[in-house]
Amino acid sequence: MPNGAPGDHPITDILIHGLDVYAPDVDALVREIVDLGGRDRIEKLLFTQYSPYCSPDVPKLRGVLTELRDRLVAEAKDRGWEVG
Repeated sequence: MPNGAPGDHPITDILIHGLDVYAPDVDALVREIVDLGGRDRIEKLLFTQYSPYCSPDVPKLRGVLTELRDRLVAEAKDRGWEVG
């Protein structure tokens, strides 16, 4: 059972432990998505389809995360939030 130690989950590795998991820009996208309230949308995805221990397709992940980030920003703006 995971206990929050480094290597348990890519999200905690990026957010809590400050580890480089995928690539600097991809890790930054993960942080942006979490800041926009999308953690639940990527938690399982990162652990199953893009596990850093199974040679993930980082360019594909970059595209998936960019699309999600853009969608979350648009949703936030539609709700009237100021998003940078």
